[in-house]
Amino acid sequence: MKAAHLAADLRKAQKAAASAQKEDAALAKEHAAQTAAVASSRAALAALPLDDARVAALEGLVATHGEGVRHWQRHCNEIATSLGYLINFNYADPRPGFDRSAVKGVLARLVRIQRPEHATALEVAAGGKLTHIVVDTEQTGARARFVRG
Repeated sequence: MKAAHLAADLRKAQKAAASAQKEDAALAKEHAAQTAAVASSRAALAALPLDDARVAALEGLVATHGEGVRHWQRHCNEIATSLGYLINFNYADPRPGFDRSAVKGVLARLVRIQRPEHATALEVAAGGKLTHIVVDTEQTGARARFVRG
């Protein structure tokens, strides 16, 4: 009886060993493929014309101009904050395939004032209508519902 159990255990162990060998072979094959891919990538990287002096010069330019860019980004953010109700106009298409060029934008962004001293007069005369949305046709306006974002 003990011999029968041991024989059954031996068969199970042999099956498990065969399965493990197959898995090991598959993993070895994948490892070889990944190693070849790494070698290929390293060769391609080595072939790139990298010049340390040029890289350092470009990093210097990035550092120099980066502060200027950050300054203007802060400035734009300040303006956007103060005029947010005019600038921040986002909308979802009212239906699939909607032609976004049919929406022209917020009236205040479409108007250019020739003489800045007349800006206050225009604001008073237009009232709250400067925040209205301009579209190409009456039908576009009727079909679309805009929610300020």
